Amino acid sequence: MILAMPDSNGVVRPSRHDSAVGMVVRHWRRLTGGPERRDQDRRTLIACSGGADSSALTLCLASATDRLVVAHVVHDLRPRAESLADRARARDLAAGLGLPFAEAHVRVAELPGNDEANARRLRYEALERLAFEQGCPYIATAHHAEDQLETMLMGLVRGTGLSGLAGVRPRRPVGERGIQVVRPMLRLARVESERICRECKWAWAEDPTNRDVTRLRAALRAGPVRELLRIRPATCDHAVNVAEFVREAAALVEDAVAHEWPSATVVERDGRVVAYSFDRERLRGLRWIVVGSLLRSAYARLRDGRGLDRLRARSVRAAAMAVRHADDAPEFQWQGARVRVGRDRVEVRLEDSEDG
Repeated sequence: MILAMPDSNGVVRPSRHDSAVGMVVRHWRRLTGGPERRDQDRRTLIACSGGADSSALTLCLASATDRLVVAHVVHDLRPRAESLADRARARDLAAGLGLPFAEAHVRVAELPGNDEANARRLRYEALERLAFEQGCPYIATAHHAEDQLETMLMGLVRGTGLSGLAGVRPRRPVGERGIQVVRPMLRLARVESERICRECKWAWAEDPTNRDVTRLRAALRAGPVRELLRIRPATCDHAVNVAEFVREAAALVEDAVAHEWPSATVVERDGRVVAYSFDRERLRGLRWIVVGSLLRSAYARLRDGRGLDRLRARSVRAAAMAVRHADDAPEFQWQGARVRVGRDRVEVRLEDSEDG
């Protein structure tokens, strides 16, 4: 039970004596500098949608500090009245807790490509800008244990590699101004978010798109995830632990890739990098997962990260295995680029560049 004191408008702040609240606060402190840093130096922008999870995150952190800014990003993928109602929920929570509020508006609907991917990219760009303007070195998001399980399952369904199976990272940089995104709720269950809100007398907003089972995440949540949790209630805890193991394994592969990068030959045309070339004999001595990650990294650099979400693990593995074992010189077509496996060299080249 949360022991709480009422705020002026009926919202109550939770006590850190509650085990779930205390866990979120501890993880927030660990992710924002550890015990060496004072709370007043951890000024944090909270990405608050107005839903149960981000409202619970706001309530938890408000139990520990006032060095917070509640932020909301309005986009145009839902009816405007619904979007503004969610903004009002986030703004009212900030007001009830005596915290500053910041907002940004982004236009997604007319952009080419995947709406969800575009919305996510623009949302983080807006949050990073707001954090910089508000003097916040950290942005806290409310990803929780079920989100971690769902993300890993989505990666599995889509045929991802190590990075996808690693799930949501507890901390990562965003933008180029040194701001970090932190996720202090990754070990918290969704039901705990709702409990915290209820016991703090806070009515959260419900996003109807969360029930749209035409979206992969919502379909997994409504079906396989619900059934897994019924059969094995500890599945989310296990997913969080497995994600940590996978991230450590991915870090070893990334270290190996970083070790190999100095051996790459850069191919330029008119001052533009159009290809990366590698000595095939050198690559033969590496594990295929390192070779594949090296080729994938070259692809990402050439295309500034575009297309990575559609580059399947099996395509990367096929190219890596050809580097190690094929006697001929196969060519692999990736979106916007080609991987050429020659007798002596392996090249990743932009598709629109001329041979030379």
